[in-house]
Amino acid sequence: MYTSPRSPGSGPAHQIRRIGGMLGTAALAAGLALVPSLPAGAAEATTSYARGQFLSGSLAGMSLDQVVAFAAAEARNNGSQSLQTSDDPLSATVLQSVTVESPDGVQADLGQFLDAGAVNQYAEADRNGVSLGASGAIGDDGAVGVGNTASGPAGDLDVDLDTLLDGRYDSILTDLRLSLDAVSAQARANLAVASGDYRIEGATLTFTSPAIADLTGKVASSLGVVDGQLLDLSSDDGAIALAVGRVLDPVLSAVGSSANVDVTISSDLDAAVQSLLTSAYGNGAVHFNLQTGEVTVDLEALLGGDLNNLDPGTELLSADVLGPVLDGITRTVSTLADQIVDRVRAALHDATVEV
Repeated sequence: MYTSPRSPGSGPAHQIRRIGGMLGTAALAAGLALVPSLPAGAAEATTSYARGQFLSGSLAGMSLDQVVAFAAAEARNNGSQSLQTSDDPLSATVLQSVTVESPDGVQADLGQFLDAGAVNQYAEADRNGVSLGASGAIGDDGAVGVGNTASGPAGDLDVDLDTLLDGRYDSILTDLRLSLDAVSAQARANLAVASGDYRIEGATLTFTSPAIADLTGKVASSLGVVDGQLLDLSSDDGAIALAVGRVLDPVLSAVGSSANVDVTISSDLDAAVQSLLTSAYGNGAVHFNLQTGEVTVDLEALLGGDLNNLDPGTELLSADVLGPVLDGITRTVSTLADQIVDRVRAALHDATVEV
């Protein structure tokens, strides 16, 4: 995903980038051209053209630009007309009617990948080379809105990246999803002067890590082995009872008796580590839960707190961005493992043994 569309990378190292890379905020264009000279004595007319399109780029190896269902809102003016406008709401049902067939063999309705809220596409072309194009969370007049405001629809977008991965990374992560609370963009042109802006709100990446989700069970299984060893120690024929018996039996045999030794070891290892295993971990941008294995990445916080002032073409999902996230989770889990060992060791040292 980029702040504006550009060609994604290629090769295995770019697999995830290629899958999600071209879901830009919008593809907007405001084109200008001079029509051929009019008859002598007549003034030249300046044409204008505007285009607003909500989705552009590629998805699962298919160019969204070529999908007829995603036709943009377009407006043209020959320079002598009044303001020409095109207000084209994009129906979410469109997603269910588009079939995706990628080079890797994925074939499904586009609605299985994308879930878009009510969005809008708008274009206007005025005389004298003035034009405007907008899409996403915008009002009927092309005004950019953020979230579910009175000026426009929510413009939210969910991308199911897990479906695109087609189970190839299930041992590492599942349920990979990118969610945007609102996304919109606008471009303006006045003759040779053009400008534009975009808005991204609530960009969140979520996935589930089977490795993290299994951690609680693995710890419980390991503690079960230790508890079993403690139970063996405290049994009637355990090492402690036998050792005490060997000391007492020679003494007691002199009076015609023998030792009957009961041993109780009091230690709650599960309680010692429970708070570590039930806690949610995070640093403001990344949060993960050891019980569910769910990882949530706030892309805005991760990339410095503002997604709307980045340079065009800034890549939001890449190895450089997500690599440190995964490294941070790995370091946290490694530290957590050391803390669990320390707590178990302390609990065993503090165990009460009654004979």
